[in-house]
Amino acid sequence: MILLSNHFPFGMDPEDTSFKPGDFGDKVVNNYVQSANYMDQAVEQFFKDLKEAGLFDKSIVILYGDHYGLSENHNDAMAKVLNKEQITPFDNAQLQRVPLFIHIPKVAGGTVPTYGGDVDVRPTLMSLLGINTKNYIQFGTDLFSKQHQQIVPFRNGDVITSKYSIVGGSVYDNATGKKVDRSFGKPYETQAKKMLDYSDKVIYGDLLRFYTPKGFVAPDVSKINYNTDQKIQPDTNDAGINAKNYGSDDK
Repeated sequence: MILLSNHFPFGMDPEDTSFKPGDFGDKVVNNYVQSANYMDQAVEQFFKDLKEAGLFDKSIVILYGDHYGLSENHNDAMAKVLNKEQITPFDNAQLQRVPLFIHIPKVAGGTVPTYGGDVDVRPTLMSLLGINTKNYIQFGTDLFSKQHQQIVPFRNGDVITSKYSIVGGSVYDNATGKKVDRSFGKPYETQAKKMLDYSDKVIYGDLLRFYTPKGFVAPDVSKINYNTDQKIQPDTNDAGINAKNYGSDDK
């Protein structure tokens, strides 16, 4: 697993890259453009290293971002980036989308326009590996399955589906970006709430303590270090890590 962070505030040392920042009247957005290019170069180097090591055709590589890049505080600059008059709530929801890249040896590439979330990554990988997960406890589903439900719930109540984006209590048609009748989003909101409720019950109720499949061995808690004050320092010598930008939030 390789961690690469192009994270707020996206500052780069001049000696790290010759790629120039953007020019959109917002330092954070300008630096984001530069940082994204740095990440692209690091990913390219990672693939080159895999090939040189003879591992490229023996590896499944998954690239996924865990959240959006820029907050709504930078809407004015993002309007310039996207050549739009303004960024609407619908636009903000679309800007929270993150790509999922999967490289599979000897499989032709292509684009699968499927909506999903991070909970779907593991089930998708398990399916690609041919692993039967019928006895697994998981909320996600295989993104390539016809039974995959394209409903992505957010903690603030927003819901993104393949047809509609429900943002701030309004429902937008994904094809047009225009508001539609509120009732169109009700079935998806109901399903999304159920998904979040189930997740909360498992986490806050610690329900996994009842999950004891065949061969399961309970951990010896006496040997687990629960010292939350102990900080893990990233190894800045590892390839592909831009540690100085890691762990801060966009403002």
